[in-house]
Amino acid sequence: MEYPEDCPAESRAKVEAAIIRAGRQFDSDRAKAKWRSDIEALFWTYVLTPFVVFAGESSRLGLWPADKMDGHCREFLRHLTIDAYYRKGKAAGLSNMISNWDGSIVWEAQQEIEKTSQWRRYENIRLKLAVKGRTRTQSTGIIPGQFAGLTAGDRGAQGIPQAAELGKGGVRFVRNGEYTVALPCGTGGGIFESGTVTAVRISYDILSVELTKVYSIVKAKRGDIGGAELRKQFRRSPLTGVADGHDWDDWAGGFSPKNPQRGRPKSAALTFLERKMALDRGTIKSYLSRSKKHPTPGK
Repeated sequence: MEYPEDCPAESRAKVEAAIIRAGRQFDSDRAKAKWRSDIEALFWTYVLTPFVVFAGESSRLGLWPADKMDGHCREFLRHLTIDAYYRKGKAAGLSNMISNWDGSIVWEAQQEIEKTSQWRRYENIRLKLAVKGRTRTQSTGIIPGQFAGLTAGDRGAQGIPQAAELGKGGVRFVRNGEYTVALPCGTGGGIFESGTVTAVRISYDILSVELTKVYSIVKAKRGDIGGAELRKQFRRSPLTGVADGHDWDDWAGGFSPKNPQRGRPKSAALTFLERKMALDRGTIKSYLSRSKKHPTPGK
């Protein structure tokens, strides 16, 4: 794979490992796939899994500001797609996703990419990087600590995004267009008041309880309920301020008895935090494990 010159060897090794693991998973899942659409979905998981690792590394290390990071990531995605197609996609009978005219990812393929959960994670990584920056961005307009002394009323009057906290001391969320995303957790005061480990534990526990209720309703309805209706039934739930319409649609479909890969509440809670916080599942699980050793005060 081709990498930007300033991408360190350690990060390249992590991405290469992700490519190998994703390739093995693709081969395993492809053998069970019955339809072309299933193979296409598996292919994009194969491509986007290491892509998210690359994006996460570039954000973690602060290699580039948010706008330049997007350019580097999109170019890396193009190279990944080309490599993955000739490694596995072509043999799987998929059409070429790269334009013969200018070498870009074709429009139809890019639209499919942007519908995936991995792309949402990438957008959350970019937003997290932008929020951490010292300049205003169109993502949230927040400069860390700038509005720490303002009341909720002051924030609303000035058009500043309101953070919804999932549990006292839990993860905080803001709306970014039609999505909600998690704000970085930290100990620096201001809007980042909770330690990450504690915040994740608090919010995960609430998610596990509330999503069990969501699961029960979808099961009782035999899957004949949409995300919008499901959301109405939980208008007094702690989920109201932190979950967006896409989340409710995912739960309605993911918990449906009609879904052969039906999810479970605790797994869905992990997936929710994984997407919103732009963290991998292993990291979230490690936070949860650490929180057991150092319980939240008052519990």
